[in-house]
Amino acid sequence: MARESCIIDGKQFCKIGDKPLRPPIARAGGKSQIADKIINKIPKHQTYTEPFVGGGAVFLKKPLAKKNVINDKDKDVATVFKSFKQGSGFNRCDMTPSKEKFDRIKNKSNKTACDIAYLNKLSFGSGMNSFALGKIPGYKNEGFKRRFPKRKDLGIKYQKAHQKDYKNKLKNTSIVNQDFKKVMEKNDSKNTLHYLDPPYYGSDGVYKERGVTPKEVCEVVKKMKGKVILSYNDHPKVRKACKGLKFKKVDTKYTLSSNSNNKKAKEVLISNY
Repeated sequence: MARESCIIDGKQFCKIGDKPLRPPIARAGGKSQIADKIINKIPKHQTYTEPFVGGGAVFLKKPLAKKNVINDKDKDVATVFKSFKQGSGFNRCDMTPSKEKFDRIKNKSNKTACDIAYLNKLSFGSGMNSFALGKIPGYKNEGFKRRFPKRKDLGIKYQKAHQKDYKNKLKNTSIVNQDFKKVMEKNDSKNTLHYLDPPYYGSDGVYKERGVTPKEVCEVVKKMKGKVILSYNDHPKVRKACKGLKFKKVDTKYTLSSNSNNKKAKEVLISNY
């Protein structure tokens, strides 16, 4: 009998190298909460592009297409995915909490996948800026050690256990670090499905890729020959910029921020089909 994690909307797709996986790193606005809703709305396609892949919640859970291209302007994202594709992933990462180590890594200009994992997993809201565990009383004492007995694997145990699955999923996937428009234009065709999860309107301070507006995104979407679906926050500016496309409201929760308190939110799935 097929495992439940291999079935979406009644369809089984766990072929070799096509196992649903969790994102290797957490990202603001990640789509783990609504990945199934998005995947269920995706039509048949031969080429799949994800120009703002982030943590890759949708890409890693959906069935692979014949051709797959994932992109993010944030080079840290590309570094992590390339590391898993090459087979190293987080296997050699030491996640033992240390504020001194955190601050040293944060100031490095060229970060490794392990550096990125360390900052991502041990920071407030996975923002990679402020060391989170330092606020826990006695994080250096024996009580903390007993609470986290395998601190070298802190936050990455799943990723290490599924290293081969990530490698298989990414084996024939192109991983790029470019402007989203170039990725879409280069890979567009009537058999292409583009899924976009751009920086949400009004959230420039959260993402490294700033200045990407709803107007810019939807102008590109409307030019595509292939099918396009995008996720956005439900804002009047978004609705105005994407007028003429189809909208569907979805409920989700924001859980990354330390002050979000699993806040419910309204988002929209926007498509050209």
